[in-house]
Amino acid sequence: MHSDSISQSKRNIVYTEHKGKFLKKCPGTPGYLCCNYYVLNTQTNCNFDCQYCILQQYINNNQLSIFTNIKQALDETEEFLNSRPDKLFRIGTGELTDSLSLDEITNSSLTLIPFFLKQKNTLLELKTKSNKISNLLKFHPEKKIVASWSVNPQNIIDQYEAGAASLFERLDAATKCEKQGYLIGLHFDPVILYPEWESEYKELIDKIFSRVSPKSIAWISVAGLRYMTTLKNVVAERFPKTKLFLGEMIRCADGKFRYIRPVRTNVYRKMIGWLREYNKDMPIYFCMESHEIWEDVFGSLPWKIGNLKNIF
Repeated sequence: MHSDSISQSKRNIVYTEHKGKFLKKCPGTPGYLCCNYYVLNTQTNCNFDCQYCILQQYINNNQLSIFTNIKQALDETEEFLNSRPDKLFRIGTGELTDSLSLDEITNSSLTLIPFFLKQKNTLLELKTKSNKISNLLKFHPEKKIVASWSVNPQNIIDQYEAGAASLFERLDAATKCEKQGYLIGLHFDPVILYPEWESEYKELIDKIFSRVSPKSIAWISVAGLRYMTTLKNVVAERFPKTKLFLGEMIRCADGKFRYIRPVRTNVYRKMIGWLREYNKDMPIYFCMESHEIWEDVFGSLPWKIGNLKNIF
């Protein structure tokens, strides 16, 4: 899609029926560990314009689509959950869109939350870079709904996350959701390296836990910047002055470029160490990382780690 079309697609909202399956397992990436996450697609595309966003590569239409046949989506989900009553599933709506950025227009959470509160074997994750939580505050989530934020230092937000809420706004929203009884998820994804990364990511973690209790954390994911060559080409065209790709990268087994292994290992060890200072038992996992990185950092694979067994 031409760069002008991508920009335009973020300004057009179309209400339409979805013709395919709504609930899908996260596709992950070949040869890398996946956390057994399931995605419920209630809309596609996003009104934010993050430079690193994979949707620039995947979305091939010029509109932000809101699916109107939501009952069909819920029926499909309930049938799936009932077929595996012995297993706990994590289901999120934020894979092909932002879960909450348009929620005050679509009111989708007013339908999703009551449905998932009735289910016995699932946690619903609403993942966002917004502070649009007014609908969430109408419910008492009973520890069955996870309100999650993608987080980065304000410096990164300013450079690469156009239209998204500020760090202060995200943390203020997280604080209100925690007070309402929501579990909180955090996603340090993507971690982007630059000369001041160490001090600013440490400061970010300190800011988060000055507002949010570690005991309210459902899970935390950490993942370094990664991209396909096709995405890099789109980003370079749309954002010719970007500094996103300045780090030392290597093409990995799945075809995606990542920071070189020693760099990733160092970054992950430091970040997990900072997080563990607040609560050594918080579930922390990597998104789309190799067996080797898991062994380097954790000394084990996720299904052998006590607080990750239920996730993986």
